[in-house]
Amino acid sequence: MVDRRTAFIAVGVVLVAFAISVGVALIVASTVITKLVGNTSIASYNSYVAAIEYNKPLEPVEALSNEGEIRIPVEGVVNIVVPQYVNCPDVCHWESAIMLYLMGELVDRGLQDKVVFVTIGVNPYYETIADGERYMESVAGDYLEKGVRWIWVLDSVEKQEKLWDMFGIAVSLYCVKKDGSIVNQLTYEDYLSLKNSGECRFIGVNHTAGFIIVDSQGVFRYFISPTDEGWQRGQKQVAEAILQYILNLVEESG
Repeated sequence: MVDRRTAFIAVGVVLVAFAISVGVALIVASTVITKLVGNTSIASYNSYVAAIEYNKPLEPVEALSNEGEIRIPVEGVVNIVVPQYVNCPDVCHWESAIMLYLMGELVDRGLQDKVVFVTIGVNPYYETIADGERYMESVAGDYLEKGVRWIWVLDSVEKQEKLWDMFGIAVSLYCVKKDGSIVNQLTYEDYLSLKNSGECRFIGVNHTAGFIIVDSQGVFRYFISPTDEGWQRGQKQVAEAILQYILNLVEESG
């Protein structure tokens, strides 16, 4: 078995490398809660992670990805859906560390063809699919060569908004100004104005953080949200909790 601790260390290094390469200060950006509404129940909860059971059939949305035009969620396999962007200063890379742990466990069990990892891009404003491809290769190249499927979905702002709504992903922009102050809850129009003004030294994205699990029939089964303790000190515990839900759904699908 691969020592999964190395995955968390490796992604920490990638985080710093990407931040340096784009000249971004490693600031702490807040995330926002999911927009999920409707009939939900708590599937499990502990000091590291909360799992919300949703059971909502989804109508697939076609969008551009590193695999070309694709229907999301992907039918016939368990989908692990994660909101991310490459230029993220913090939580997205911890999500990737947890994804790496899961990839390794699935490869060890020979189940990599039963699951697909789907990043729903939350920064269609100034990132590209090519950025996502470089990130995936840097973070998980070895697992991709072993048959793990990781799709990076990034289309127009309007198309991404459809995906965000489908999965209950909340997204807003923030600006780190040259004096260090932060302006939150920016609209896309605000972003365009600030981009042209040169007032911001960094424009980032506040977004829902966590893991959405969709079964092989296209039903949104769980939203898994790490607690503060889980993000800070319990990434392995979070990954192991998610793994159990994945294995159960793989077994359920036959």
